[in-house]
Amino acid sequence: MFFRYNLYTIIWALVILLLTMLPGEHFPRPMKLDFFQFDKVAHAGIFCVLTMLMIVGFKKQGKYQVLRYRAIPYTVGITLAYGLAIELLQSAVPGRGFEYLDLLANALGVLIGCVAFRLIYRI
Repeated sequence: MFFRYNLYTIIWALVILLLTMLPGEHFPRPMKLDFFQFDKVAHAGIFCVLTMLMIVGFKKQGKYQVLRYRAIPYTVGITLAYGLAIELLQSAVPGRGFEYLDLLANALGVLIGCVAFRLIYRI
């Protein structure tokens, strides 16, 4: 039952991992906007989606009650750790590297995802 409700979360996390492990030359140079770069917005967006998927999956599953009732704190910890792990793994990928701003954008996406979940589900 756990995997049934968290399948989309797992698939989305694997897509994120796959895309972030591609060598840097496969991506165009970041488009600079006024005070931020588009790739930072993309980081925040994908982690926002990951956070919302994970919270919903944890709330719906019934196997692990601690995840069900404390979905948001567990999701925040897991997604932040996942973002850090990805940034560390990128150090080994040619043309990619660890970036503190990417980590910050991931954390901002997690925060936005939590707020969006609260607004949508009114819990």
